[in-house]
Amino acid sequence: MRFLDRLMPDRLLLLWLAVGVVVAFAFSIGGAAALGFEASAIENGPQENLEIALLLVAALGFLATALFRQMPGAPVMAFLALVFGLMGLREFETPIDNDILAYLAGHAARIHWAVLVLATGVFVAFRDSRWSLGRHLRATDAVWFPLIGAALIVLLGSVAESAAGKAPEGTHIHDLMEWLEESLEVCAYGVAAIMAAWMWRQGKDQTPNPADGITFEPESR
Repeated sequence: MRFLDRLMPDRLLLLWLAVGVVVAFAFSIGGAAALGFEASAIENGPQENLEIALLLVAALGFLATALFRQMPGAPVMAFLALVFGLMGLREFETPIDNDILAYLAGHAARIHWAVLVLATGVFVAFRDSRWSLGRHLRATDAVWFPLIGAALIVLLGSVAESAAGKAPEGTHIHDLMEWLEESLEVCAYGVAAIMAAWMWRQGKDQTPNPADGITFEPESR
């Protein structure tokens, strides 16, 4: 039970997550109202592009926290940066009309990202070797319940995608299910981006204050 208690998000984090999910659904509903279900969920449309942006925010956020916060859990956050970065680059299917987009959509960008993040993981593991593996894992307790929840949301999106595939194209149910799939993925990847921001904040809270080491002795008479 103590292990589960450690994993439970605190109230402020739950508030962050609730606001994030509400904003994500508001964006999806607004897109559907303005463009229609089909246009808002189309390949390379607004929802897919937002998914890519959220995944890259999550990846860069975890990587920055691992590098610059010098807190327990840095190697784990480097691993999360690797996962979300590869997911974001895999989703990158924007029409290619210049060399930068061609690079980001190709295998080279994924290989370079993997090499960069793995090197970062090795670096922070040696740099932060004063902390045990157990402490590295405990320092990232807060991320696991939300990220497991995000994974379940993605699975629900897969169910909606399957339902869309069974419905005839052009029908309302097909367009609705495609929109629902993309909306759920926006919410899931929004949770990942929020968790990256949360861990950055936790790192700030744990930054040592030089004044903490100052003690005052009574003056001698």
